[in-house]
Amino acid sequence: KLGSIYARHVNCDHAIDWDDGLDRYAITLKNKWVFTRVVWSWHKSSESENATPLPDPGTLRKIIPGQSSWKPIISWKVSPGPDQLEYMWEIWIKGPKGIPYY
Repeated sequence: KLGSIYARHVNCDHAIDWDDGLDRYAITLKNKWVFTRVVWSWHKSSESENATPLPDPGTLRKIIPGQSSWKPIISWKVSPGPDQLEYMWEIWIKGPKGIPYY
């Protein structure tokens, strides 16, 4: 299960350089659909890798329910060598009353 948003960053420079950056997403729900929950998880190949969602997952759990638009940003860094990191957002949504969701 890969989630609603899944990213994998792999450092292709085996010797001397870090790879880093920001991933930006824009999600907009229509027709009275809203977010109900977001769950963040990630995996890294060594202690040097880092992925940081902005704002942090704890804050998002409080502010995202009931919203219909969200622009997550993830700051990430992968160390030199064949290192990698993966992250995932699981996004739950619901529709207007009477419309089932899973």
